[in-house]
Amino acid sequence: MTSGLFPTFSGPTILTDNWTLTLPDTYECRSENGLLTFWRDDLAIWVNAFGTEDGTTIAERMTRDRNSAGPEATNLTESTENGIGRLSYELSETRPDGMCVNSLYTYTHTPKAQVMIAFYYQDKDVVSRARAIYETLAYTGG
Repeated sequence: MTSGLFPTFSGPTILTDNWTLTLPDTYECRSENGLLTFWRDDLAIWVNAFGTEDGTTIAERMTRDRNSAGPEATNLTESTENGIGRLSYELSETRPDGMCVNSLYTYTHTPKAQVMIAFYYQDKDVVSRARAIYETLAYTGG
């Protein structure tokens, strides 16, 4: 259920000139500190798309992302196919207020662009939906 206060999106959604993501349900959306944020009752999605650092390869960026995951990360997956590198992992984090938040962190790299998407949820069963949404991420740039 949406609040009606923010624009809503579902289906194929343009994130930037270079990236699209397919949302299987209706999500509210806002821009917050330069990040796109999509949310519904049980899942929040934060998108940060940017160019690449000068001189860094996909492999170097994926190594950096893998190393930043930390020892608490679980279910790490990594692939490189058709010139696109993908890395994801899950975390369960306890906030200062004691609430447990589960997350799926994803990184996708091309030679010219990269995007980090974080999925936040409380019910661990939602991770399969988050992973399915992440799999729809497509690079449309040159």
